[in-house]
Amino acid sequence: IRAETIRWDQLLEAGSEANARSRGTLRLEGKDYLVQDGDVMHIRHSG
Repeated sequence: IRAETIRWDQLLEAGSEANARSRGTLRLEGKDYLVQDGDVMHIRHSG
């Protein structure tokens, strides 16, 4: 399990997930990541 993660203020500044991804502010975190207040996450899994 992994999650695409970005802080909410960075997402608002980018305007969309696609823009955040192209700017490099969207990051991929693993299952051991400790969620921080203000994180916006898109959970990815295979199954």
